[in-house]
Amino acid sequence: TTMADYRFAPEQILVGADFHANASEALAKAIDALDERSRHIIEARWMSEEKATLTDLAKQYEVSAERIRQIENQALRKLKTAMAAEFSDGFAD
Repeated sequence: TTMADYRFAPEQILVGADFHANASEALAKAIDALDERSRHIIEARWMSEEKATLTDLAKQYEVSAERIRQIENQALRKLKTAMAAEFSDGFAD
């Protein structure tokens, strides 16, 4: 027996597109909920063409590179939690 390939079925494409749109919107909302410094660090380290280094950001904020790493990790945990909550709510309906 062979299995049907549904990867390119129109309904699957629409479901995937809808998921990606919702995920992008949820991520933008979660990033907006971060404090200004955390948001800037995430944007500089993950979302810009030229990624800032921990050292670059440490100089800018006049803290250690280790402190920037800690702030980044806290912000990433907040984003992960927000995204998990956003999508677990959707599946509970």
